[in-house]
Amino acid sequence: MAGVNAGDVLRVTPELKLSRGQVHENVFYFRNDGLGTATEGQAEADISQFLDDFYGNFQGRLSSATEFVQIHYFNVTQNAPMSVDTWPSMVNGGDGGQTLPAGASAILGLPTGVLRVRGRKYFGGFTESDNIGDQISSGLAGDILAASVDLIGSFLGASLTAWLPGVLDQSGAFWAFTEAALSLLWASQRRRRFGTGQ
Repeated sequence: MAGVNAGDVLRVTPELKLSRGQVHENVFYFRNDGLGTATEGQAEADISQFLDDFYGNFQGRLSSATEFVQIHYFNVTQNAPMSVDTWPSMVNGGDGGQTLPAGASAILGLPTGVLRVRGRKYFGGFTESDNIGDQISSGLAGDILAASVDLIGSFLGASLTAWLPGVLDQSGAFWAFTEAALSLLWASQRRRRFGTGQ
C-alpha cells in the first residue's frame, strides 16, 4: 500500500443516498500539507473524520430518509485509486419532515482568490422545514456557513498530518479556498460522471 506523500492531492467523494434512492455526491480535494508521508489508512481516517464532523453541522436538518453511504478516495498526484471508506458516525439525516425534491440543493461557493478558479459544493436531501418562501431558511444557511469555516485553511488529523482543502484548476494545479458564500436560493445539481466536479 503506497503512502500519501507531502504535496500529494487526494480526490475524495462522499456519497449519500436520497429518499428515492438517488445518489448525491460532492467532490472534495485535500492536499497533504505536512512535511512527511501518511499511510493511506491514516489519510482516509483523518479525512473521513473531517467530513463526518463537517456534515455533522447540518445532519440534523437532512431528511431522516437521507443515508450516508460511503466515502471514495483517489490519489490524484499518483493517479492511483485508494479505498472506499465508511462514515465514522453518520448514518441518516435527523429531520422526519417531508423531503424536498431531489434536485433542490443548497450551493456553497468557495473562491480561491484566483479568477475563475473556485469550488462549488451542493448539499441536498433537506426537508420542507428549511424551505421558507422557496428560499433556504436562515437556520440552515447558518449551519452550512458554520461548516464552511472548516474548508478555509488546513486542519490537523489524528495522524498529526496537516490537510488543506481546495480545488484543482483546469491545468491540475491545486488552490486553497479563501472564503465561502452561500446563496439563499435553492440550486439544482446537474448530473455528472462519478468523481468529477469541484
